[in-house]
Amino acid sequence: TAKIQTSVFNGLGTGSTAAVYSAVDVRLFDFEDDSTGTTQAGYVSVSGADVFTTGLGYGFSSVVSDSTIDTAQTTAQEDLTREFVSAQSTRFSTEIANGDYAVSMVLSRPDDQLQQLSVVAEGATVIGSRSTTEVGYDVQTFNVTVSDGVLDLDISSLGGQFSLAGMEIRTQASLAVAVTVAAALGDQVADPDLAALTITGLAPAESTVTVTT
Repeated sequence: TAKIQTSVFNGLGTGSTAAVYSAVDVRLFDFEDDSTGTTQAGYVSVSGADVFTTGLGYGFSSVVSDSTIDTAQTTAQEDLTREFVSAQSTRFSTEIANGDYAVSMVLSRPDDQLQQLSVVAEGATVIGSRSTTEVGYDVQTFNVTVSDGVLDLDISSLGGQFSLAGMEIRTQASLAVAVTVAAALGDQVADPDLAALTITGLAPAESTVTVTT
């Protein structure tokens, strides 16, 4: 929801427009071997030994394996995809406010073995059967609604083990927020991670302000 506040001085046509947004709820996880890993900037490091508790606020249902890709293959890789956790089946959970979210999973494939997996989010199947067919990594994004304060993701391999390198969880409303002001001021686009956007400029009196979210 955006709220617009405007003030116009008659004749001069000057004033300001402010768009106020709700705080963006974002979770960024880098899955790695925490004894040797280098965490991607801005991400929370999660090892295979991190089991979910309400005190920690995130983690797996039980301990899973964590691995580092052979250094010969990682010279050009980012910290997010350099390491990963792997399992045949597990649940990853994180405490988060109720609402609608877009989840992006970064799946690693360190060798030429075919990986197939399924993902159930909050009881609903969001990935029925996904194959990662090339060495490197693959990003899968899906939407989910949280209503109990905890996002639960049940991840299962359909053969062998899956490898999970990273995860981004963002409110769906934060993915694209734009503010359009009268033509005399030009279009103004808000950074979705900002809580407020203030626009100051010249425009005719009684200009129309349109907000698009």
